Amino acid sequence: MDYEGFDRRMSDKDGITLAVLSQQITTLTAEVTAVRAELRTINGATTEYRIKQSRHETQIENLGKDYDSLFSRVNGWSAANSFGVIVAAILALFFGNKNP
Repeated sequence: MDYEGFDRRMSDKDGITLAVLSQQITTLTAEVTAVRAELRTINGATTEYRIKQSRHETQIENLGKDYDSLFSRVNGWSAANSFGVIVAAILALFFGNKNP
């Protein structure tokens, strides 16, 4: 194939330019490969972070439920203790030591 105005001969300058471009392409390829590896690492860390965050959110929800349950039991026992104190006071009033 012969293209009009195309000279098949390559000068030394052209060869040096191609060698420089080839080296730059090789360097860029290596850098892109390194960036991709770093992105995989970042994606893995992000996924791990999301999993841990989800676990922590679940733990916080469970702690909130445990707190609510405990608080309702404390209120129940508080009412029972108050009732017991009232009964003890009434019994002491009627059956307490009557010594002058």
